Parts: sequence; C-alpha cells; structure tokens
Amino acid sequence: VTTTMTSNDNNHHQRPSQPSFPHFDLHMVQVGEDDTTLRRCHVVAKLFGSVQYWKRSIVVNRTWNDHQQWVQLGQSLIDKNNNDSKYKHVHHLGFPVRTDLVVALAELLQQQGSSLADPTVETRPRPVDVAHFWPAPSATQAQGAESRWVHADHGQLRDRVSETLVQWAKTHHLSYTIHVDLAGEGGEPGRNQVQGPYLQKMLETKIIVVAQRDDWEDHFRLLEGVLAGACVFTDPMLTLPSGFVNGTSIVEYTSAQNLQSLLDYYLTHAAERISIAQAGRKLAMERHRTWHRMEQVVLGQPISICNDTHGQPCTPWVA
Repeated sequence: VTTTMTSNDNNHHQRPSQPSFPHFDLHMVQVGEDDTTLRRCHVVAKLFGSVQYWKRSIVVNRTWNDHQQWVQLGQSLIDKNNNDSKYKHVHHLGFPVRTDLVVALAELLQQQGSSLADPTVETRPRPVDVAHFWPAPSATQAQGAESRWVHADHGQLRDRVSETLVQWAKTHHLSYTIHVDLAGEGGEPGRNQVQGPYLQKMLETKIIVVAQRDDWEDHFRLLEGVLAGACVFTDPMLTLPSGFVNGTSIVEYTSAQNLQSLLDYYLTHAAERISIAQAGRKLAMERHRTWHRMEQVVLGQPISICNDTHGQPCTPWVA
C-alpha cells in the first residue's frame, strides 16, 4: 500500500465524537493477482477518505472459444463499468520490466563483451528463429494432473500457439529452428527467480511469441522478451503496455493462420524485424521500469521518462 498524506484536521479545540484522522490518499496496489476480484478496504476508506485501487488484471469475460479455437478478448473492467461510481477509483497497473532480470541481463551481456546500451544487441547472432516458451500439449501428458489442469483451464491459447509453431516448422521442412518448450524452471521458481537458461535462450532468438492466459491478460513474459532484444509477437491485448504500437514496437497476431503469415514475412524481412525489436527494447527501458509504475501510482503519471527534449543527456540503459 502506497500512501501520501495531507491533513485536513484544522479543529484542535472541539473534542470529536469519534476518532479523528488526518486525510490520507491511500493507494492499494493489487498486481500479483490474476483474477479481477476487487478487494476493497471499506473501513479504511471511511476513516481516511477514498482509496485508489490499482490492479493488473482488469479484463473480464476473456475466455477460450472452442468453436473458433481462439480466445475472445472480453472487456475492460473499468470501461465496462465507467458509469458506475464504484469503479471510478479503479486503475490499471501492468507489470513492469523486472529489475532482477535487467541486472542479470546486464551481467550476462558484460560477460559476452556487450552491454545494455550496445546498439548491436538486436543484431547479434540469434540462431533460434522462433521461440514460444510453452511446451506443446503432447509433451506434457506425462507431467501429472496439475500440469494438465493448467493447460486445460488457463493455457489452451498457448497450446494452440505451440501446436501452430510445430506445424508451421513442418511446412517449411524444418528449415527454421524453433524452440517450443520451457527454458529453465517454470512455475513459481520461474516467476520469482531469474532463470539463466531462459535468459540465454531469449538472447539467441530472433522472434519470441507470447500468448496471454485464456482468462486474463498482462503477463510479464512480453516485456521480458522485448528486453532481450527479440522481436516480440503477442495476441491482441486490451491492456497492451503504454506506447507499444503494432508493427512499430511489437507485432500482434490475431489467429493461427495470421501468426504463420507474420512469421513468414518477418523472417524474410530482417531490417523491419530488427527495427521493431530496437524500438520495443528502448520503449521498455524508457517507460516501463518499476519506478515508472510507482510514479504512476503516486504522481498520476511516469515523470522520469528519458528524453532529449531539453538537451540534457540521459540514458535508459541502467540496471
């Protein structure tokens, strides 16, 4: 919970009938939860004033469609209820670039004679043409009930994407190198610890395909792929990170067929692919670090965005 305080307690002589508190601007940050449930602080709001709620997951009615074999986007919780006073204090706060990953990437690049600021990060040798860090369904049948439940309830889009990549590679007679599997540990260790094999595999990959979960959006894999200097493909999002533009700093695919067509195009148009990767990495480092998210909460918008409009030197390439 982040708080800023201004006092409105000007009466020091009259004894109040109930406890009196200074006025607080309270900000409740709920970014670690996948569902859209809004956990309100009613008692705190009555004591201290209004509470601003910041949530990562604000998309409702997003779901897998068996007939279309694709995901239906749903609606924004905020837009859907924009006339409801209950939601006027609800804001979206997406995942930032993970600082621990930036630090680990800086160290790895230094070991390889490069750096975060190296303009050749995107053009370095990348022997893997396409990666999607999610195993195809056939590879997970022997991993137990828990793994099968995750695939069935939350990962059908990812299954579809992995299957599409496998079939796409076969149509090209395996002339392209793809990686359709985890790299390093998955699950909780993968979310909470930097995985060296995963980081290295991203640096080796030209195009990283990410897919949101079936029932929610805003996954940190998108910004991780961008950070590594790959050209990132994503399914359409209602909560695409601010500043990202399809065809300029990221590539959106809308179906299995569209994904294959885009892969064919960008693997044969290297200059465009690299330009998108460069724009995406710069944008992620300039506008999507952890401090930018806190500035958004406390100050209303990120203010430490690197730019050269006033002629002052700046660099986004800091760990």
